[in-house]
Amino acid sequence: MMPRSILFSLTACASLGSSCTDTTPDLGSDAAVDSDLDDSSTGGMEDSPTGPVLAVCSLPTTEPSRLAIVTSDNATGAVGLADVATRTLQNDLALSDTDSVPFVHNDRVYVLHRFMLDYVDVLAADDLRRLGQFALNPAPTGSLNPHAIAFDPRGVAYVSLFGAPEVRVIDVSNPAAVAQFASIDMTSVADPDGNPELGLAVACGDYLWVAASRLDPDWQPVDHTRLVAIDTTTRTVLPAADGVTPGSLILGGRGVRKLRLDPRDPSGTTLLVLNTGLERVDLVTGDVSWVISDATFEAAGLAGYQLSQFDVAADGRVYFSAANADWTGFSIWRASLTAAGADLTKVVSGLDSVTGAFEVVGNDVWFLDTSAEGSGVRIFNLAVDPAVEVTTTPMSTGLPPYELVALP
Repeated sequence: MMPRSILFSLTACASLGSSCTDTTPDLGSDAAVDSDLDDSSTGGMEDSPTGPVLAVCSLPTTEPSRLAIVTSDNATGAVGLADVATRTLQNDLALSDTDSVPFVHNDRVYVLHRFMLDYVDVLAADDLRRLGQFALNPAPTGSLNPHAIAFDPRGVAYVSLFGAPEVRVIDVSNPAAVAQFASIDMTSVADPDGNPELGLAVACGDYLWVAASRLDPDWQPVDHTRLVAIDTTTRTVLPAADGVTPGSLILGGRGVRKLRLDPRDPSGTTLLVLNTGLERVDLVTGDVSWVISDATFEAAGLAGYQLSQFDVAADGRVYFSAANADWTGFSIWRASLTAAGADLTKVVSGLDSVTGAFEVVGNDVWFLDTSAEGSGVRIFNLAVDPAVEVTTTPMSTGLPPYELVALP
């Protein structure tokens, strides 16, 4: 069965209620960029950012003690907690919905309810009790389809919207009385349809970087995905040196499925970006390069939007979840961060999933499996080759698992 979520920009296709196809678009003027791409170089700095000091990027912990897991059966949803040390689950601690993704900041979990839902739950991270809930101000037409939430150093929230060309600025200091007090206009980075289709976001000090997928009305990319820089002190898109063109980084791949810090950069200002390949983005210099190119994945039979999520293990190797070519299941692949994908190897197969969500914890990978005969969390030990399943049956999550976020 085709998963209801084909991840690009955090399941944007399915969230928009549309049918995605994996076709290569006419790149127009950007085709020249592709002709120069190889395993060491992709896009780069369109406009070098100048402004506030770039600090360590704020992303979920790489050494979680717990996981917040969102579940859904296409009719309703819930949120539960997994304890990593004891390998136990507490299910249905909070209500959720049919298309929801969790984010974490300090001691709170924020659950974004996306296409045609357009609201946010604020939960306590310790027990998922609801602290507040707020609806996003309505769009003129359709759904705002919120896709990510990130926080500046002052604790102000920024919500990227896939269904409207803007980023909402929200005061969540009192979760029982949330105030939406500003909106950042993103039409300057839109494609010809007027909407940049904003997805994942990450805050690095006073900079907020937001992925702009730039899709046409058939949800195909019109050109390269961009990481767009916003100055959160002025709440404006960062201009170029000429003060006219918006500052952004051009990626070599299409869409953004997952952002993680590159463990090889102790400064915490270099991202690993999963799209149609795996790219390394140095936010200080603006350098963008392939870690594993999309061509390498295509040669392994993982083309286009089959790649779903990734994580980096303690031994420095990177793991990917990917859909089968016919979308009847998922598998987990492994590669090094230094061999440009030459050692890309399938380590687990026969999985079912909606999103391909997983987290590497120590030597284990926790995978959200939606097999009809018994959905839940499956754990595989990566310290042996091939990987060995630790759980004899999936640990039940109640409703089928959908997405997760790592908690300290």
